[in-house]
This record gives sequence, C-alpha cells and structure tokens, in this order.
Amino acid sequence: MSGIENTIIRFVEKHFHLTIIFLNFNLNNMGVTMKKTFLFIILAVFLFNIPGITGEVKKIEVTAKVANIRSVPTLNGEISGKAYLGDVFSVIGIEGRWYKIEFTSDKKGVKKFGYIYEGITRKFDSGKGTEEPPPVMKSEKKKIEKEKKIVEKEKKKAEKEKKKAERKAERERKKADRKIEREKEKAKKKAEKEEKRAEKEKLKAQKKKLDLKVAEKDKEDPEILFKGFFLKGGYMTNPKVESIGDKWVADLGFDSPIGKYATWGLEFQPYFRSYSADLINFTAYNLVTNIFLNVKCGINLGRLWNKLKIMTVFLGGGPGVSLSYLYTDYNGITGSQFDVMFAWHLVYGAEFQLGKMNIIVEFQSNKVINSDLDPSTQSSNFVLFGLRF
Repeated sequence: MSGIENTIIRFVEKHFHLTIIFLNFNLNNMGVTMKKTFLFIILAVFLFNIPGITGEVKKIEVTAKVANIRSVPTLNGEISGKAYLGDVFSVIGIEGRWYKIEFTSDKKGVKKFGYIYEGITRKFDSGKGTEEPPPVMKSEKKKIEKEKKIVEKEKKKAEKEKKKAERKAERERKKADRKIEREKEKAKKKAEKEEKRAEKEKLKAQKKKLDLKVAEKDKEDPEILFKGFFLKGGYMTNPKVESIGDKWVADLGFDSPIGKYATWGLEFQPYFRSYSADLINFTAYNLVTNIFLNVKCGINLGRLWNKLKIMTVFLGGGPGVSLSYLYTDYNGITGSQFDVMFAWHLVYGAEFQLGKMNIIVEFQSNKVINSDLDPSTQSSNFVLFGLRF
C-alpha cells in the first residue's frame, strides 16, 4: 500500500472515528485502475459528508423537537442546556460530527459554549435575506413554546398547591401543638390543684392534731394563761366629760404566752374627743390612738378552788406611744396639729372561760406626757369589756 493510500485512510479515521478494515481483501492484489477507482470513491463519499469541506458552516438550525447541548463532543458528555426545533446557533468550531456553538442558558443572559450533534441539525439557509426559520418550523417552535408555558404554568400551580398544602399542614400542626399544650396546662393545673388540696388537707389534719394536743394540755394544766386576739370596748371614767359620745373607747390586740404564768402582747386604743365653748366661739376635735406593749402576769383560781378554774385574774401594763391629731376652730380661724407623745398604762382584771371564748373585764389607767399642756402628764381611766378568740 502506497503512502497516498495510507494518508487517505488516516484522514478518514481522524475525521469520522472509523477504522477501515479490509477482511480477506488486499489492495495490492487489485489492478492499478481498480485500486485508484476504489480509493477515489471512498474519498469522495467521505469528503462530501464532512462539514466545512463542501462549504463553510456558519449557522445551524435544530431539526429535532428537543436537542441536548453537551459540555464535550460525546454522547456521554454532561448536558449543559437544551435546544428546540427551529433554534438557530452560530457555529464556532467543528469536532468530528459535533458542532461547537455559543448559547445562553439562564435568564441573566450569560453566554456559554457547548456541543450539539450534527445529525439533529441542518445548515441554516440565509440566502433568502432572513435568518428566521421556515414558517412551518417557526409554528412548531411556537407550539413547543406554548407547551413549555403550559408545563411551566402547571408546575407553578403544583408548587402553589404544594405550598398551600404545606401551610395547611403547618396550621394543623400548630393547632395540634396548641391543643397538646392546653391539655398539658390543664393537666398541670389539675395536678397543682390536687396537690394544693392535699396540702390543705394535710395542714388541716395537722392543725386539728395540734388543737387536740393544745386542748389536752390545757385540760391537764388549767394554770396556762390566756392567749390569742381580743376585742374590747369601754368608757372613760376619768376625766369627766360632758358629751356621752366622748366617753367611749375601742380596744383591740393580742396576747402570747410566756411560760405558764405570763404573757406579752400589743394593744391599740383609738378614741375620739370633742370640746366646745360657745361664749368664745371655740370648737376642737381630737382623734387619739394609743399603742402599748404589754406584759401581764396572772393565775387561774382553780388552783385555789377547783370550782373557780374558769376564772383567771391578771395584772400588768407597759410603755407605748400616743398619736394625737387636733383640729381647732376659733371664730372662723382653723388650725390642726399632729403630736406623737410618750405614754404608759396599768391594767388589771379577770377573764372567764366559756367554751372556746373568754369574757374579759378590765380596768386601765393611762398616762400621756404632753409638754405643751399644764400639767404635762395627762391621766385617763377606762372600764373595758370584751371577748378573746
């Protein structure tokens, strides 16, 4: 085989990826005329099928409905984009049976390069003075575009339905979560309520038990002095006042045991006084509250005589303060004064036990120091009656 023959064979193999194999055939056995004729036929066939040999390909038109644009000139290459029937592309290179084209693959118009197979394209004929595709192809392209829009619309509709379903599912989930939270909160409140009720019952049982112990102790030892809150009322025996309303006094407080024969406690005495002198057109109103810290000692008379165990006598007293508010009106001229004065008092009396309450009979002598008065020490005596709870 001559050098020209080898050159033709290598050219065909290079451009068409073909290998010419002659099985049981030897060109050397041919005559010269037949050999040249055979090689001429092979060369002519392949030359007329090579793009760019018979004429330069500047533009191509897609003849398939959908064509893949690949990153490399092989069917195994990655798909870089899509082309549709009637699309026209500029050819910037040829590799075998693949055209290298320039195309845009996104909305931003970024240009890319790719390869499209020659078998699904044809040379675009621009000799008619226009580069638009034939009317039939253009119609097909519009039809494809319309189908694409329908598919896109269906896709958007499906996405919208999907989002709607997701929102509905989210609402249902939140609703279920809220329901679960409400049930949990309800169960928690119920548990707390039951716990409080149990605690209350427990405290009630403990109190009852403690009351029983105290009652038993008081029964065993009648010499325990009084204890608890008291409320008393009475009247003033000294100094003398003209108005009956000025005589009354209220008294409230509490006592707490100190051992078996003494108590300590606080006592509050609010009372009201008024003065008037018509000759000089003078009127005065005085609101007073005495607060005393008391210490009392006593004994139950049942110790001396069993029949007198319901009676307890006591004696005591203590220091305190007197809070006084004075309002005056003299010939239309008014004035007011607030004073805090030192005070103390002595108390003595008796208590009579009647079931769970005690009846109190008490006498008090109160002393208040006021440097603005003459004498500076003012005295008042009270008789009080009340109940202890």
